[in-house]
Amino acid sequence: MNGDPVQRESALKKANRVRLGQAVIRREIASGKRSAAVTVLEDDPLIEAMRVLYVLTAQPRWGTTRARKVLMVAFAGRRNRPPHVVEDKRLRELTDRERRLLSAAIAEAAQQGRNGHTPTEGAGSG
Repeated sequence: MNGDPVQRESALKKANRVRLGQAVIRREIASGKRSAAVTVLEDDPLIEAMRVLYVLTAQPRWGTTRARKVLMVAFAGRRNRPPHVVEDKRLRELTDRERRLLSAAIAEAAQQGRNGHTPTEGAGSG
């Protein structure tokens, strides 16, 4: 009922490698060595296994609220993928088009943040 101990140990080691690899990616995003906007477009199994919200909140000064605002901008008007559903998806579960929309929204929000605006503010305010 518990399964093969060797298989279980192998699965635990693989899961640990994935967690450690994803932690490295999140640290690189946090330090600025890696762009979150570029990361969501990468074709790497380790990255594709990451959840959308984890990638967004890895950025400096990005919490859940800011990440959700960016998702609202990226997926506004999308009936089949409301933002609260997208945040829990893994990157591999998004279509190429959704990943491009997300990347563009992240890049725009990051640019606005450098200019002193929040992701939902217009260019004329702030």
